[in-house]
Amino acid sequence: MSYYAMDLEPLIFRALEALDAGRTITFDELRRRIRAGELWEVLQEAGKYPIPAIPDVDFQEITDTISDILEVNRGDEAEHFYISNNGYCLLIAVLREASRDAADVARQIHG
Repeated sequence: MSYYAMDLEPLIFRALEALDAGRTITFDELRRRIRAGELWEVLQEAGKYPIPAIPDVDFQEITDTISDILEVNRGDEAEHFYISNNGYCLLIAVLREASRDAADVARQIHG
């Protein structure tokens, strides 16, 4: 894994900005765009402020991880994440899941 849990925080903040502004994206649109490799574009469109600095990470690996989590939980979002309406909420939940996975890997390596 070539990213750490803290590397995902700026992405979470950007999705929070979208929520704060009242923006929405459907689950299907989020999945489609993530699969198309458009995570950065989704985040760019989510707000008006510059995206916080993101460390030099393997952004493709982050995108693949998010896509995998989205697909595994397709149709079970409400049951697994308690989310049923806004794709930005789903994105935050998935980023937290990816963050937890990254932290678990770091603990195994260092610990």
